[in-house]
Amino acid sequence: MNFENSDIYAYLKSNEKLERLIRSIDYSDGSIFNLIYLDNYKLLEEVLIFTQARLQEDGNKKEILSVIQTKQVLLKEIFKEIDEFIYVTKNSLSKSEIIVFDMSFLDASKSYEIEVLFSKLNQLRNSLMNLDVALIFAFPKSLKKDFLQYAPDFWSVKSVDADIDFMVKELKSLTDDRDELNSEKSLLLNQYKMAKEEGNSRELMIAEIKLGDFYAQHDDLSEANSYYIRALKLAQEIQNRRPDSIEAMRDVSISLEKTADIYLQKGDSTKALKNYEDGLKLAQEIQNRRPDSIEAMRDVSVSLEKTADIYLQKGDSTKALKNYEDGLKLREEIQNRRPDSIEAMRDLVVSYYKLATSNKNKEVALGYYQKALEIANSKIEYLDFEQIVEVLNSSIEKIKA
Repeated sequence: MNFENSDIYAYLKSNEKLERLIRSIDYSDGSIFNLIYLDNYKLLEEVLIFTQARLQEDGNKKEILSVIQTKQVLLKEIFKEIDEFIYVTKNSLSKSEIIVFDMSFLDASKSYEIEVLFSKLNQLRNSLMNLDVALIFAFPKSLKKDFLQYAPDFWSVKSVDADIDFMVKELKSLTDDRDELNSEKSLLLNQYKMAKEEGNSRELMIAEIKLGDFYAQHDDLSEANSYYIRALKLAQEIQNRRPDSIEAMRDVSISLEKTADIYLQKGDSTKALKNYEDGLKLAQEIQNRRPDSIEAMRDVSVSLEKTADIYLQKGDSTKALKNYEDGLKLREEIQNRRPDSIEAMRDLVVSYYKLATSNKNKEVALGYYQKALEIANSKIEYLDFEQIVEVLNSSIEKIKA
């Protein structure tokens, strides 16, 4: 397919924000942040080809030198990659070079990791500016609000942004060279087909959730939601046939949470809250039946946190704090019963952090930050705790200032 004659090329050429972004690169003489929010990760390659072509049309010799892909890796690996790039290249780049940080693969459902990542990027802003070149950052469009919230300093310097939302259904002719992703998708579709042919309702529901997860991870929210909704209907049908089954109740609760995640990412917090609350009721019913189940306790704590996030977003801090506190009690109980569990420690850190950031009393907030820091420091060698410690220390310094 001739790219210049494609529908994608025509769309990109008509995108006024992208044109303004390209002009900013064309006219800049040094550091400038260019932020691209993609509705679908597949578009980034085409956007970069288009950007390079438009610059050449105008006689600009700037070149896209390298694309740094973060994909789905631990936060500390992302930070290490960016830190190393800054350190290695800070004295060797020229103003004719353009650097791209591809974060289009970020999983928007992992809200706490996203917050830590963007907060860290905010701290690196000055170091990135000192590279003195044009920088392009590509994110999933669903994370735009998060980036604005957790990396506000990017907007105190020269920055231009563009939304690229060419519809997924119009990408059928787009050649996708990412064989690993295609292979994973094919495997999931085969599992879905087999479950459907066998008439196994629960296996079909699980296959639909897995496909929904796949599309959600790659920022195809509409496709993800279509699978999650089908999974929810199936789960509810199974529960109607087996009203006393805890497994069936949990399947409905999980499906409700999955659909709520998508509604929230699409900006419909009312629908999201309704599904989170319905899922929470089921999770609490399961816990009542299995009071000693750590899995049931954790499910309730997660649902409490998600509802609290939306209460806080809607300005109801009283309800938010109540749910955060109830979730914290459960997580403290889990950690007492599993003192060596990294997951339990990480959940506790998240609870303390959420209570700290949502609490208007500075002394109380400081106490929660310090509790979170104590746990993170005790296991700093695990997962992304090293970067979490940096964020917590920064938050504590701001309160004490």
